Amino acid sequence: MLGKQYWIEQLGEKWALNLKGVLNTPYMEKLINYINIEYALKTIYPSNLTTIFNTFKECPWDDVKVVIIGKEPGFNVGIFPELHSDSYIDNIHNGSLYNIARCVEREYYNGLNLDFDLSLSSWNKQGVLFLSKALTVRSGESGSHLAPWKKFHDAVIASIVEYKPGTIFFLWGEEAQEHADKLNNQHVFSWECPHVASIERRDWKCPNFKQADKLMISLYGENQIQW
Repeated sequence: MLGKQYWIEQLGEKWALNLKGVLNTPYMEKLINYINIEYALKTIYPSNLTTIFNTFKECPWDDVKVVIIGKEPGFNVGIFPELHSDSYIDNIHNGSLYNIARCVEREYYNGLNLDFDLSLSSWNKQGVLFLSKALTVRSGESGSHLAPWKKFHDAVIASIVEYKPGTIFFLWGEEAQEHADKLNNQHVFSWECPHVASIERRDWKCPNFKQADKLMISLYGENQIQW
């Protein structure tokens, strides 16, 4: 069985504590063993096995203000870059990320921000948790790891709902919006998926950033995140 120290190193102390109900089960040990085998035999995103839980390590439990639910990481797929890949070329070719960057630049930077962090790590460190339904995926096989990660993903949402009422959730696209009925006592903002907009070659004009700003000002007296 994977021990407490393992999960503290992977997730951080508070995440490990609040997720202990799922972490201390045979399911998690089987999941990690399965993922290790997948990395040994196939091409898996994120390409670096050690970055799977980056979003939790960079966004400690106490700092979480916004949760963005996505499908999976990977080059040119999904909402998020390859879990904070620092490759400019890889990230700018991610259609979803390009749409997110363009939307934020229009809303806050008069259409241009040469310093925009394409890894989204700066958001993560300010309290934005990137919660993919699967934290890994086989190259070229979208959805290939959704089933193995489902129990963990659901446990993260349940823990936030139980212990962090008032968290802001961005639900982009139909798959993310399926979680809406679970988010009791949370602040939920929805919009279309930026990946769908990129496929259809449309601008993605998401109002959720400004909506979250207004809410955070009402809750904390100031905006908490620099998008």
